Amino acid sequence: MSPTATSKPDSKQWWNYSAINTLENIMHADTGDTERGQNLARFYQQTQGNLIKAAESIASKESPVARIITGFYIEKMGAAETDGISSAVQMAYFFKLAGIECNITTDKYCAAICRAALAEVGCADMLEVVEAPDDKTVEEHLKKWNHQQVTHVISIERPGPSLSDNRPYNMKGELIENCYPLHRLFSRGNWQKIGIVDRGNEIGSGSLPAYMIAEDIYNGEQIACKTGADYLLVARVSNWAANALTAAIAILGPNEWPNHLRQALNDNLQENILKTMAKSGAVDGITYARRPNRPTVDALPMSKHTEMVKALLDTTGHAVGGRGMLKLSVA
Repeated sequence: MSPTATSKPDSKQWWNYSAINTLENIMHADTGDTERGQNLARFYQQTQGNLIKAAESIASKESPVARIITGFYIEKMGAAETDGISSAVQMAYFFKLAGIECNITTDKYCAAICRAALAEVGCADMLEVVEAPDDKTVEEHLKKWNHQQVTHVISIERPGPSLSDNRPYNMKGELIENCYPLHRLFSRGNWQKIGIVDRGNEIGSGSLPAYMIAEDIYNGEQIACKTGADYLLVARVSNWAANALTAAIAILGPNEWPNHLRQALNDNLQENILKTMAKSGAVDGITYARRPNRPTVDALPMSKHTEMVKALLDTTGHAVGGRGMLKLSVA
């Protein structure tokens, strides 16, 4: 549990909380691409503290069962974007190593790229595809998830219905015609709901005040998503918040989980996943560029994403090392 006025966490807990606060500060260090109408400063204030709450909801569960919804389709390019899917695959891979039941859920428009990315980590069988947008199909998946006793649904960079007209839009205000209503799966169960976003048009953004999205995001009034979450995480790039959540869960878990994290978030694997996605057709969600040999995410080069992952892993390493020092001091 998180420290409260009535609880007295031990030294290990305080060390963990301090490390996760650092992770959250790292993922909030970049307040957005202001040149393209993305100012996230107030979003960060609104969601401060959600990282540890989201991580604890999973790490403290005796037998968590997770479903990750992802896939942002770029109509003009006929393909999914690089943000979201890559970090979802890394999270799913970590969950597999940690013994947490998980799969990735998407629609038929993003399925091929999701499948290729999962195959890069040997997890192609962890994909669930919603094949049709009708209520009957959604209900079938809901029944299956309830039967499987799903405890957590995590949406990473997945567009949702707008407040303006109940249809999904991209950051440029373009309607996404080919987008199945996976927000219904996200919101209609009794599971914990974690939304990971970067623009306000994605599932989970409904937890933010609508006026804030309208004022701080280009096209915000038109694109703001109405679907909220129990825990909303925001970063300039959704991948960064997803990676931070994976790291936070590792900190709170058993001693072997940080080792699993290093396998799932290592630089080479991240780049290989993105290259595989690009070769399968994925594009940058902002520039719409398709670069199989030099993939970008949200107009940022691979080096920028490598820096972020390194900072998250370094913080996790310090947390684990610090806990070891605490044990020595007690002995």
